[in-house]
Amino acid sequence: MHIAAKTNGESSGSPSSSSSSFTTIKITDAIVDVARLHAAVVRTSGRIELTDAEGNACVLMTKSELDALEHALEILSNTDDVRAMNDQLARIAMLTTPSAE
Repeated sequence: MHIAAKTNGESSGSPSSSSSSFTTIKITDAIVDVARLHAAVVRTSGRIELTDAEGNACVLMTKSELDALEHALEILSNTDDVRAMNDQLARIAMLTTPSAE
C-alpha cells in the first residue's frame, strides 16, 4: 500500500516522486513519519493529501483551518436562501411522504 502526500508546493520528502508536487511513500514510512508530516502541516499551514492504492483519500490539515472551514460552512448555511430551500424541501417531504395511519 502506498500513499501520495501533497502539500502546498512542498514535497513530503520521500525517495520516489511521481510529479513535482506529489510524492508517493509506503504507508509504513508514513506511519514512521507522522510527526514530521504533522510538523510540516503546522509549520506551513498547508495540507497533505494521503491516498491509498484504491484512491481513497484523507487530508491532514491544521485544527485552526478545519475550524475556519466549519465556521464558513455554518455562515453559508445560515443564509436566507438556504433557509428558504430547507423550508421548501420540508414542505415537499411532507406532501410526498405517505402518512402512517
